[in-house]
Amino acid sequence: MEGDSQGAAAAAPWWRDGIRWTALAVLAALLALRAVDPAAVQTLRLKVFDALQAAAPRQAAEHRAVIVDIDERSIEALGQWPWPRNVFAAVVERLVAMGAAVVGFDVVFSEADRTSPALLARRLDNLDDATRARLAALGDHDAALADAIRGQPVVLGQVVRYGAARANGESPAKALIATTGDAAPFLPRFDNLVRNLPVLAEAATGLGMLTIYPEVDGLVRRVPAVIRAGDTLHPTLALEMIRLALGRKGMLVVVDEGRGLQGVAFGRQLVPTDTLGRIWVDFAPLDRSRYVSVIDLLEGRVPADFFRGRLVLIGASAAAILDLKTTPLNASVPGVDVHAQLIETILDGTHVGRPPFAAAIELSVLAVLGVLAIVVVPMVGARLALGVLLAALAALAGGAWYAFSAHHLLLDPAYAAAATVLVFVLVGYGGFRREERRRQWEEAARRGLAQYRTLVENIPGIVYRGDPGGERAMRFISRPVAEITGYPDSDFTGEDARGYATVIDPEHRDTVLAGMRDALDARAPYVMEYPIVTAAGERRWVHEKGQGEFDAEGAVQGIDGTIYDVTEQYEAREAIRIAHEQIRESVEYASRIQRSLLPAADALAALADDAFIIWEPRDQVGGDFYWVAAVGEDGPDGPGGPGGPGGPDGYVVLLADCTGHGVPGALMTTIAMTALGRALGETADPAELLATLNRQIKTALGQDGAAGLSDDGLELGICLVRPAAGTLRFAGARFSLFVAGPDGGEIEEVKGDRKGIGYREVPMDQTFSAQDLDLVPGQSFYMTSDGLIDQVGGPKLRGFGKKKFKAILTEAADQPMAERGRRLLDALAEHQGAAGRLDDVSVIGFRP
Repeated sequence: MEGDSQGAAAAAPWWRDGIRWTALAVLAALLALRAVDPAAVQTLRLKVFDALQAAAPRQAAEHRAVIVDIDERSIEALGQWPWPRNVFAAVVERLVAMGAAVVGFDVVFSEADRTSPALLARRLDNLDDATRARLAALGDHDAALADAIRGQPVVLGQVVRYGAARANGESPAKALIATTGDAAPFLPRFDNLVRNLPVLAEAATGLGMLTIYPEVDGLVRRVPAVIRAGDTLHPTLALEMIRLALGRKGMLVVVDEGRGLQGVAFGRQLVPTDTLGRIWVDFAPLDRSRYVSVIDLLEGRVPADFFRGRLVLIGASAAAILDLKTTPLNASVPGVDVHAQLIETILDGTHVGRPPFAAAIELSVLAVLGVLAIVVVPMVGARLALGVLLAALAALAGGAWYAFSAHHLLLDPAYAAAATVLVFVLVGYGGFRREERRRQWEEAARRGLAQYRTLVENIPGIVYRGDPGGERAMRFISRPVAEITGYPDSDFTGEDARGYATVIDPEHRDTVLAGMRDALDARAPYVMEYPIVTAAGERRWVHEKGQGEFDAEGAVQGIDGTIYDVTEQYEAREAIRIAHEQIRESVEYASRIQRSLLPAADALAALADDAFIIWEPRDQVGGDFYWVAAVGEDGPDGPGGPGGPGGPDGYVVLLADCTGHGVPGALMTTIAMTALGRALGETADPAELLATLNRQIKTALGQDGAAGLSDDGLELGICLVRPAAGTLRFAGARFSLFVAGPDGGEIEEVKGDRKGIGYREVPMDQTFSAQDLDLVPGQSFYMTSDGLIDQVGGPKLRGFGKKKFKAILTEAADQPMAERGRRLLDALAEHQGAAGRLDDVSVIGFRP
C-alpha cells in the first residue's frame, strides 16, 4: 500500500506537488520581507552598492574642493587644540588673498576664545591695574575672526545638539529656503543646534550643517541636504558653499508629498536626493593632494594660485580631534573629506541615486524569476535548469553594473539573486524527492510479491485477505491456520470453503461479527479478542487485528488482517485476575475484622462532652488504631464500658501509629491491640501502660534479644481523663498532645517521651513519664498521627505541617467537634491535590 501511494505522488501533476506550493509560499514570504525591508536586508543592499562604487569610483580630473588641514604637524607647530581665533582669522585672510571662491569651516565656534587678552584681563588674578588695562586694550580674538570673515564668502558650520538645549544665541538667516510642499513628515526633527557665537554668526556670509549620520552598518554613503531643527530647514555645508559660489540668495527644496523629497534646486540646477532628503555621494579614492596643512599655508609654502577659484574647506585630519568617518572606499577618512567629495559630486554632476521605481523593479524581477523556477525548472533537465539559473544571476549582476557604470543608478541584484537561488534549491529538492520516491516505488514493486509470500509464511499467526461478507469467506489465508484451528488452509478458500466465522465460539460469534461490521462502517481498524473451537473441540483464545479496503466511493472491497493464538496469555491473565480478586476479598475481609476490633466511632462521644475520630487507612487496612475505654476506681472495663465495681469516674483515650501501613501495618495493629487489652487489665495509668505495652510487644515480636529478626513497633499517645477530679494525665511515646484553651487561642503542644514502643533499640525495662494537666471548662484536646502532618501537597510538594493543623483548629474553635474534624479533612484534601496519600491518617479530638 505504501508503494502505491508513493507511485501516485510521483505521477501527480505539478499543481498537486506539495514542494512547489511550499516554494511558492517561501517566495511570497521573501517578497513580503523585501517589502518590509528590515535592517539586515538594507545592509545587504548597501554592501552591494559599496562593491559597485569600489569597482567604479569617481575619477576627478582636478579638485574643485580642497582642504586646509588641521593636522598633527600644524598642532605641533601652533600649540594645543583649540587654537586662538586670531589664528583662524589669519587663515581666512590668507585664503581670501589667494583667491579662494568660498571658504567653509568644518568647525563650530560655539564658545568664547579663552585666550583672548580682554577675557584674560577679566579672569586672571593678581594683576595690577596697569597690566590689566594693557591686556584689555589688546582686543578680542573672536572679534578679530569676525572682522576677518565679515563681507567675505565664508560659511561657518553648525551641528545638531542631542539632549538638552543650551542657549548660545540665535543664528541669523543666511539662505532663503523655499519648499514645493510639506517636507516635515520626511525629515527627522532635531530640537536644537550647536551654533556659533553671535558675533561670528552675524559676520558670516553663510551657515551650513556639519551633521553626518551613518547608515545602519556605520558607513557614510549619504549626507543630508537639509536638516530640520524645530520648524526651520538648514542647508548642509556643501550646499551652502555651492550657493555662495553660484551667487544665489536661496534654494528650493522639491517635495512630492506622496513620495517624499526629490531634490534641492539652485535655479534650474537640481541636486537629486532620496525621499528622506539625503544626497548619495559619488566617492573618489582618498587623495592627499587636495589637502594643505595649516602651518604650510601660514608659513607661505603653498603655490600662489592653488586656491584660486576653488571651494576651500577648513577641517581636521588629526586623530586626536576624532573627526573620522568610514566610507565605501576607505575604512577611515577625515569627516571634512566627505563634505569635499559631496561638493565635487554636485559640481561635476555625477549624481548617484536610487530611482523611485527601484524597489518595484527589484520586487518584479524576484517574482518573475521565482515563478519561473517553480513552474519551469521541474519540466527541464538538471543541466538546463542550472544553466538557466546561472544565466539569470549573470543578467542580474550585469544589469546592476550597467545601471551604475553608465547611469549612476543603484539597483540591488543581491536580494533577488539570493532569493532565486533559495527557491531554485527548494524546487530542486522537490524533484530529487520525487525521483527518490519513484525509485523506491519501483524497487518495492519488484520485491513485493516474493516478499509478501515469504513474509506471511514465516509469521507465527494467521494472515488473511477476505471478502467483506458476514461469514468472512477468505480469498487467501496463511498455513498457520491449520496449527491454530485444526482445519487445513484449503478448508477456508474456494467456492465450497467453510466461513471463518464457523470456528468462532457460538456464544461470541454474533458479537465478533457485529464489531467487525461496525469498524468497517466507520472505516476504522478493528481489534478483537475472542474464543474459537478447534477441529478437536478444544476451546482456544485468539487476538485479531484487521482493516478494510475501500474504493473511491468508500465501499468495502475486502478486509486484511492477522490472527494470533493468545491462549497462554489469556490463561495467564485469568490466573492473575483470579489471584487479584482473591487478594482483594482477603484484604476487604481483613478490613472488616480490623474495623470490628476498634471501638465504635461514637464511643468517645458517649464519654466526653464532644468529640470526633478520624481514622482513614491509606489502603483498605492500616497501621493506625485508636482505643477508648471507661475506667473506674478499680481499673478499666472495656471500650465505653461502665468501669470497675466502683463505677466509671473517667476514661482512657489512645491513638497509635504502628510500623508500616496496609497489611503489614494491620498485623502490627492486631499485635498492639492484643497487648493493649492485656495491659489495660493491669493498669490505667498512661506511663505504666506504655511501659507494659513495650515489654509485651518486644516479647511478642522476639525483639527482646539480639537474635530478633524484626525491628518494629509503634508510637502512641494515651490520655487518662477524670472529669470529676478535673484532671487529665498524658503520656506519649514519640507522640504529642495538642491543648486548646477555652477561648480558642494559641494551641500548645505537650510532647511525650522520645522513645517509641517495642523497637529493638528501646530497652525492655524502659520507663515513660506522664504529665498531669488541670482541666479547664471549654478546653479541647487533640492527638494526630504523622500521616496528617507529613502529607505532601501543593505546587512545591511540602508537608501539611503542624502550623496549618493548629491554624485550622483555632479558626474552628467555636464549632462543634464534628465540624472541626470535617474542616481538617477538607483542608487535607485541598492540600494533597493530585499527590498520592503517603500514610494512614488518624486524628482524635475531644472536649472533656
